[in-house]
Amino acid sequence: WEISGRYTVFAELADDLRNRRGRSILHELSDAQLSVLVEYMRERLKAADELVSGSRWTLWRAVKR
Repeated sequence: WEISGRYTVFAELADDLRNRRGRSILHELSDAQLSVLVEYMRERLKAADELVSGSRWTLWRAVKR
């Protein structure tokens, strides 16, 4: 996991999401779709003490035989 951000309040995470900061897949969503996603996440993350945003990375290695 690569940690891209830590947030103490949801508003900080929502701001990053709305600005699509560091999340290329969010560029596929319209502004209206992104707003729906942010509100969905707000409802689901109400009880969180700290929010951590991260990305998984997969490394492939090729070996010529």
